[in-house]
Amino acid sequence: MNNRLYAKQRDKKALEYIEMLGALTTPQIKELCFPKSMRKAQQRLKVLSPKLNRVRPSIDSPYIYFYDKPVHSISEYKSSIYEDLDKVINS
Repeated sequence: MNNRLYAKQRDKKALEYIEMLGALTTPQIKELCFPKSMRKAQQRLKVLSPKLNRVRPSIDSPYIYFYDKPVHSISEYKSSIYEDLDKVINS
């Protein structure tokens, strides 16, 4: 499989996870789609960012990527994201 096709498949997978789970952080996307490289996850998310919204609660927090849902409170997402992520990883 060539690298371009593989990158597109991982990008699609990342977007599907974000849509399914509502929002994901950079480290969560890295674990699900880019397990070998945080840098690669960051590069691909930068390419995908025109399709997504993102927020960063503080300078030492990871970005949170999501679609059109406004983020009112990071704590709103934390528990549901981790519960849903556990279901995906353990299925």
